[in-house]
Amino acid sequence: MPNIRKIQPIDLENVLEIVNRAFPFPQPKAYFQRLLQKYPDSFYVAEKDSEIAGYVLGHMKTSDLGWVKTIAVSPNHQGQGVGGEMMGFITDKLKTAGAKTIGLHARTSNQKGVSFYQSIGF
Repeated sequence: MPNIRKIQPIDLENVLEIVNRAFPFPQPKAYFQRLLQKYPDSFYVAEKDSEIAGYVLGHMKTSDLGWVKTIAVSPNHQGQGVGGEMMGFITDKLKTAGAKTIGLHARTSNQKGVSFYQSIGF
């Protein structure tokens, strides 16, 4: 089971490495720097086997709508339950913050992600 904690600025390079390995068209570094500045209390990393295994960012869009803005798991740790643990963690945080509904956006071309989200009830 991974240890999930708030992201620190020093973790950003590891997050970018995951992004570059996990997505065919990754967002640039500046995008993640903006996310870190805008959502410092909503951006988390999962540590497993002494490395960053994944990240997740979830925030409140409205007073009762939570949103999973971005999530990814390192290819080295996919299929080991890291994504499920992170989604459980962030949905619990959002519910505690008042979310009655939690949403996310997935590209239809991301079949692996779409299948994962469907498997956990999204």
